[in-house]
Amino acid sequence: MLETAKRMKDVKSNYTLRFIAFGAEEVDLCGSTYCASKMSKPVISNTLLMVNMDSLIAGNNMYVYGGLGEDGRVRDWVMKTARIAQINVKTNMGENPEFPLGTTGDFSEQDGYTQVDLKKGEKGEIWHTQYDTLEYLDKTFPGRVDEHLNAFSVLLYDVLTQYKF
Repeated sequence: MLETAKRMKDVKSNYTLRFIAFGAEEVDLCGSTYCASKMSKPVISNTLLMVNMDSLIAGNNMYVYGGLGEDGRVRDWVMKTARIAQINVKTNMGENPEFPLGTTGDFSEQDGYTQVDLKKGEKGEIWHTQYDTLEYLDKTFPGRVDEHLNAFSVLLYDVLTQYKF
């Protein structure tokens, strides 16, 4: 997020961009809920997009999610852009009927949380464990941190500079 904000500082945009880092997200979404509660009605009605950058590094795969129907249009655009740029991102395959194709929430082996070698992490899970550190990720998966962060930074920058709302 910070890399993209830095790259965007001198870019002209027709939109107001806000880069916000929330705390306490694992405690009932306290940070984002508080921020949203302080937004005025005009700001809410003029909000076109919110990008949540979470769980970007630990898994073998990089994932992009979105909403259903029209609410998934940015995800679909990112998936197409990633294919053209040869950035290997995936989305939820929709195998669980409770979590349709392209949406988030199906926390299985396909979601990025438990998708590494079972001998690494805790039975394949790194997210929110003692293994969820930059030092462990760099040592265990050389190059992954830079690869994933670069890919997501490129895709976010592309959304902010090329996507037509």
